[in-house]
Amino acid sequence: MIGILCRSTYLSSFIAERSGQGAAVLPEDRTASGMMPAKNWLVSCLTERDVSVVLYEPRYFIDPSCFRQISPKTRFVVLSGPGEEAQAKKAMSCGACAILAKPVDERDLEGVLSLVLG
Repeated sequence: MIGILCRSTYLSSFIAERSGQGAAVLPEDRTASGMMPAKNWLVSCLTERDVSVVLYEPRYFIDPSCFRQISPKTRFVVLSGPGEEAQAKKAMSCGACAILAKPVDERDLEGVLSLVLG
């Protein structure tokens, strides 16, 4: 299963549909009454499910190390858009294993998933 933390419903759906795996997608309204903030949602997913890859935007977090402590086998991929290059580089230095540039196309997604899933 993959986890997706992305503010774009379209991009989340695109990744989920083309990943070839089950996907847990951050709920669109993650901070409204009854919903958990993004980091808590991810901790819950990593604790309760077998998540092999998390694709995330740097607006949610930069350093995946606290999540890797919960799920050491999970790989983290940064979804980086224009203007987010510095955050993506920092995420890589903190333990993210790849950067997937937005806009995402199917070949790039397949390539990154193939790379991180081996």
